[in-house]
Amino acid sequence: MRAALVQALPLHRLTHCRRDDISAPTVQETQAPSAAPAAAAAPTKTIILAIAALMVGSAIGAFVVAPRFRAGAAASTPAADHGKKQDTEPPRMVKIDNVIVNPAGTQGQHYLIVSVAIEVSTAEAEARLHREEIPLRDAVTGLLERMTLDRLTQLGARDTLRGQIARTAVAFAGDSALKVYLPQFLIQ
Repeated sequence: MRAALVQALPLHRLTHCRRDDISAPTVQETQAPSAAPAAAAAPTKTIILAIAALMVGSAIGAFVVAPRFRAGAAASTPAADHGKKQDTEPPRMVKIDNVIVNPAGTQGQHYLIVSVAIEVSTAEAEARLHREEIPLRDAVTGLLERMTLDRLTQLGARDTLRGQIARTAVAFAGDSALKVYLPQFLIQ
């Protein structure tokens, strides 16, 4: 059996071994020299493939995707929209600031602060609203005072309020094509 072991060991091992140290070679010892180059080549190939994939992805992004984003952004820039806005005249607005009222049923415990902006389509309607600003402010104040706190805090109350103020403003402006905005609406 010892003769078989001696024959199985590589020659360079036999020259440096004592007789007591001779044992059967393990699987690792016999395969280690040939497996090392293959194991070292695998990470190198992976790294090269990863770098190549990054380069291809960067090239596609720079030459295909980026120009499409630039074209979309150029079409929606404010400079492009600026030319369109010059053709139309600015909206005609009448603003009633800081209407302060106590809602119905609160006995002065709560208050409502509202600013109303009314957009009209003609210069004549705008002039009428400016002339009638004090009576319009009084009408809006009366409308708001009649509303209860529960009605003011319901879902969709601002939309309802816009409609009611629009009906009131139409009587003063004589223009049925108006829009009402509530830029300030505070309940305390």
